[in-house]
Amino acid sequence: MSKRILFIFVLCTFILKHKAQFLDKKFYLIDSIEKKETNKNDFILIDNNLKKYHSTNSDTVKLNLLSEIVEGGNDQNIWIRYNRLLYIIADELAKKEQNKFLKNKFLSKKAQAINNYAFYVQNDWKDSKTAWNIYYKAIAIQEEIGYKLNLTI
Repeated sequence: MSKRILFIFVLCTFILKHKAQFLDKKFYLIDSIEKKETNKNDFILIDNNLKKYHSTNSDTVKLNLLSEIVEGGNDQNIWIRYNRLLYIIADELAKKEQNKFLKNKFLSKKAQAINNYAFYVQNDWKDSKTAWNIYYKAIAIQEEIGYKLNLTI
């Protein structure tokens, strides 16, 4: 009987010690992320950008900071979730914005998030057909707002 109790105690201690320690959603804005040795460089960027994010009232600055996290992140379990947040916030802001200049800024970030998602689908899911359909959605938004690349032919 005492061996069972000791075994259960040791097992519980091991589980609690190795249980994932998820970070504060209020600061990190997304659920269930954890710092690991493998993503410590991502968290340097995330921590720096989120400190700035929480200290500004500018929606465009906030979107730019989220965009930097997405573009600079390597841990796909993290950057793809910040990309989803970027999409949601940009979409909500674009829907309610009356100023055409700001609306186009928000739509541009929405298109960027869609483009990033297509990249993820193409490279992680290995599904080029679906990825191209998603890429076309980003292109349609860019065309809608008159975004033109400076191409030299």
